[in-house]
Amino acid sequence: IDRGNEIHDEIVNRGLLRKNIMLGNALVDMYTKCGVLTKARQVFEGLPARDVVSWSSLIAGYARNGHGHEAYKCFKHMQKEGFTPNEVTFTCVLKACGSMGAIEKGEQIHDEIVSKNFLEKNMVLGNALVDMYAKCGAIAKAREVFNKVPIRDMVSWNAIITGYAQHGYFEEALNCFEKMQHDGLFPNSITFACILKACGRLGAIDKGKLIHFHIVRERLLEKDIIIGNALLDMYVKCGLLMRAQEVFDKLPARNVASWTILITGYSHLEREEVVVNLFSKMLEEGISPNIVTFTAVLNACSHFGLLDKGQMYFDAMSEQYGIIPTLEHHTCMVDLFSRAGHFDKAVSVIKKIPNS
Repeated sequence: IDRGNEIHDEIVNRGLLRKNIMLGNALVDMYTKCGVLTKARQVFEGLPARDVVSWSSLIAGYARNGHGHEAYKCFKHMQKEGFTPNEVTFTCVLKACGSMGAIEKGEQIHDEIVSKNFLEKNMVLGNALVDMYAKCGAIAKAREVFNKVPIRDMVSWNAIITGYAQHGYFEEALNCFEKMQHDGLFPNSITFACILKACGRLGAIDKGKLIHFHIVRERLLEKDIIIGNALLDMYVKCGLLMRAQEVFDKLPARNVASWTILITGYSHLEREEVVVNLFSKMLEEGISPNIVTFTAVLNACSHFGLLDKGQMYFDAMSEQYGIIPTLEHHTCMVDLFSRAGHFDKAVSVIKKIPNS
């Protein structure tokens, strides 16, 4: 961004923006890709002339950075000014609709795309439609579009597999995974992460182990922490804590999700000493716990009557880590005090629960 600002200043000093729309578009695109959307909008508003590329760059920036509503507003404004969206514009605004869960808006855009016959020649648009419907929870519609895509690539398959996995259709996700391989496409990190989630929820440990073998063979654990965490979670969900521990110990890098998955697994098995030790090691490594970590730790303290530790961790949530305790955290503390016979303290916690 610093180099981009310097070049921007040089362009302005030479007065080049007044005569070159491509330069203006390149600046808008640069600022959106660097995440500086206010500056991108400022450049966009100052352009002496705008074309479909200018609008598409801004819409893409908003969509890419999670500002779905702004992206959609720009899309409608662009049409109001008489510009006809192209395939890139439609792809970006579909991403925005998916992030907002705006199924009706997405369907309207789908109709526009069909009316222009764009789907017949553009695989990227087909993939964007599948992804949009999947993110909106309209899985049947996503599958319908998927089946009509003339050529399917890894993105197409990942969009439908992710949709199935995210909305609890784990058997369907596994079926798609097998069909994808039958079509000669090798899974990537996104595919593996989704399928490991499906294996964990279904308890399909044999399939999970086979995927683990492929991941190790392709050396994916060395490059992608998300894959490592998905593998860890799969073994925990299947109740194989020893295998999960082995995966955890071999991870080249660990984040708060890695620690939390393992801590939660041991918490469910009521291994409170392991939970407390893991939590301490996590803090020693400089990893800050999140809401889910504290839920697992407080649950362990509650089941084993660790009054002092439970109170200490509960206080640390807000005082040290700035996390506001949820209803679940308060419930753990009520349970902890009640099991120990400290009913006055349990009632005191209940009175402090927000909106209770």
